Amino acid sequence: MRRPAEGRGTAVAVPSGDPDSIRRAAAQLRRLSARALDSGALTGQARGELAMVWTGDAAEQAAAELATVAARGRPLLSQIDRAGVALAAYSDILDSSMRQARSLQRRESTARLEHERLVAAASALTEPAASQARALADDGLRARLAAVHREHGVVMDRLMAAAARCSRALSSLTARAVVTGPGRGPSAVGAALVDDLPLVQRELTAASRPPE
Repeated sequence: MRRPAEGRGTAVAVPSGDPDSIRRAAAQLRRLSARALDSGALTGQARGELAMVWTGDAAEQAAAELATVAARGRPLLSQIDRAGVALAAYSDILDSSMRQARSLQRRESTARLEHERLVAAASALTEPAASQARALADDGLRARLAAVHREHGVVMDRLMAAAARCSRALSSLTARAVVTGPGRGPSAVGAALVDDLPLVQRELTAASRPPE
């Protein structure tokens, strides 16, 4: 959490973050998922192209492996879309929380300024009126600050709950996409999809070789 210059001297923190950047990332994830999920006809098109290149057992194996890759990819694409939805929801709540926190900062600053004004006015009074006025000013400040901090707590609790939901969605995506184990990382996603599909592996290997 950071405290911007506008809130200097206040105990109310404004959440850090960039809602617009998070929204853009969420939109990119959702577009990626939508384009891939909408390309269901691609499998049929690929089957037709395979039939023009391979015949017999090779064609049957290629078609079977193509269907397997497509089936494995669909759940991951749906998960990517859900992650995008979760990110978008978090960005909205972060944006709202930042605006609410800044508003609470202004209320706190106003309360402190009002307290200073009342204390200054009390100094012009005689005792015991001066002490009573200062005590009333102090009580009023404590009450206003307590209300501000209660509201700030509600704002932060709501934000943390949204962050937890978003984290769970992203963790679920990572768990589905990445094969865990020593030395395994995001690069294992492709291998996880095709590690038992020899024909696909051979074609991917051939395609990755530089031209001679």
